[in-house]
Amino acid sequence: MLQTLAFLVLSATPKPELFVGDPIHGRTQFTEMCGAEMARATLDPATWNARVDAQLHAQFMKGQCGPGGPSFDPDPVSFLDAWDMVAFARTRHLRLADFFAEAARYIHKEYTIDKFGVGRLKDALGRVPRDLSHRVYTFFRVDGEEGNLSFVPQDPILLDELNKDMKIGYLVFVPFSHEGTSGQLAVAMDETGKIQGLALHRSVDGAGVLNPKLATFEGQGKLGQSEPLEAGRNPKMRSLSQSLHAPVLTAWESVTMYIREERDRTWGE
Repeated sequence: MLQTLAFLVLSATPKPELFVGDPIHGRTQFTEMCGAEMARATLDPATWNARVDAQLHAQFMKGQCGPGGPSFDPDPVSFLDAWDMVAFARTRHLRLADFFAEAARYIHKEYTIDKFGVGRLKDALGRVPRDLSHRVYTFFRVDGEEGNLSFVPQDPILLDELNKDMKIGYLVFVPFSHEGTSGQLAVAMDETGKIQGLALHRSVDGAGVLNPKLATFEGQGKLGQSEPLEAGRNPKMRSLSQSLHAPVLTAWESVTMYIREERDRTWGE
């Protein structure tokens, strides 16, 4: 019985992708199948990162342009063409691998901020953000698996392998707008909520100017904080901090929802 259980667990453990496509050829294929407009677009990182490469490959093979994308005739797309399309699509959004280089495994789930979090947001911001549901990506360190990031499904046996002391941080993608630049902002934080990274995808207009400025806020903040990130006396940085206030607080509250669920799941440990 124990041997059978061990086999099932090992079989369910995520494994690295076997194929690495060519993004240059993938751009041609993606443009032809899904349209030039979609090929130029910045893809939603929360949605696309929720699919592992094999899932995207399967969608392309079936004639669908990824999650929520239009359909196309799959006949001209070969097995390897589809992997090239995956490689190209990954260049059009921020990737999980861009954060927490030491992470080995990750989980994700969408959470809706509850009434207590909504109350805290209203007190801190004077309003309630429009979108209260966000996907929280949680990262874990595993000795010997560094640099080989793999997804762990919501399976009780596999989740039990991820002890709290293995957790290294969270990533949430939230809407962001500042002086004409808008897009999905990546908010990466450690287990206490300290900011580890803030970034927009390079294809977002203005990202090249904003990303270095966003990086100056790294090392700040904590879960439960209600005041804006410290920006010093520079008026432009103070304006940027104000634009970050709602997105960062929303990310913190989303992570709080994960922590509450984690506490309920592991209370007996």
